[in-house]
Amino acid sequence: LKLLTKNLAAALPLPSQVDVVPLGERTLYAHFYNPNGVGDWFIMCGHYTPDGYLFYGLQILDDVSVCSFSLKFLESIRLPFVEKIRRDQSFTVMTFDELREKIHLILD
Repeated sequence: LKLLTKNLAAALPLPSQVDVVPLGERTLYAHFYNPNGVGDWFIMCGHYTPDGYLFYGLQILDDVSVCSFSLKFLESIRLPFVEKIRRDQSFTVMTFDELREKIHLILD
């Protein structure tokens, strides 16, 4: 299963379109996750660059941050049992505040 489909790429706004929206009101379009443990990425926007596709969103690893990360980075992560980062097919588009309430997320 591809992490980035044509439909997802077409649905994602550009970073410049998202920067003007307050964080809590920003829309999360996709969720990528580590099936073996720690590692979640929630996508707010993205765009093509000369080095590949670049996402901007919420990254939950040992800590929580709003940052950019590349498709190449996510695809390069090798996990035990020949696993790779997966896209959550059951994820429903929601706002950042809705996710925060759903998972009781605290972001400093």
